[in-house]
Amino acid sequence: MTSQVGDDFIVLPKIKGKGRFLGMTVGVNTDSSYSKSWWGEGEVKMFMDGDTQYPTIVGTGTEDYIGSAWGLGTFTNLYQGCTVASDSLRQYNFYRWHVPDAIYFNKDIKVVLQQIGGWGKNELRELYKKGVNLKPITIDGPGGFVRLLDMPEAPLITDEKFPDGWVNFYRVDDYSAVSYFYLNKPASTLPSLSPVEIRTKNVK
Repeated sequence: MTSQVGDDFIVLPKIKGKGRFLGMTVGVNTDSSYSKSWWGEGEVKMFMDGDTQYPTIVGTGTEDYIGSAWGLGTFTNLYQGCTVASDSLRQYNFYRWHVPDAIYFNKDIKVVLQQIGGWGKNELRELYKKGVNLKPITIDGPGGFVRLLDMPEAPLITDEKFPDGWVNFYRVDDYSAVSYFYLNKPASTLPSLSPVEIRTKNVK
């Protein structure tokens, strides 16, 4: 399935049953059209036991979830780490195991990761003018924290009145993931893997 701006990356599609979510490994190839902007502002969200609009568990950003806030370098710890962090190739791979912070579910679970990045206003404005696929959603600047999606008429990033600051924005990158979980039955409702031609499209 092709992602649209604003879509979450699905780490674990919804499964029904009782069990425990053990964690994930995630690979990211960032889209070169976003230049050197940061990709890892998206929150991990875990919808459990009948959650609909709002998840039971929400993170505070991808880098925080991994355990390396303010950027991402390579490191390996017992329960979390990052084995690939190439700013030149724009490729990243990380893991997170929920062992000391166990995640149990009784009816169902779905785990997603928001596709959100961040960059300075002026740099992001130039990408927007070039037609890059992005949507600003928050601004953290001298005027305080601004939630653009809550505004009836949010200014475009090309407007002169668009506030200064760090801009978080929806984007679309190339994600892959493996989820690990226990389930109280030998089968699940997980969809089949896409054909290898689709899973490896544009991979060099």
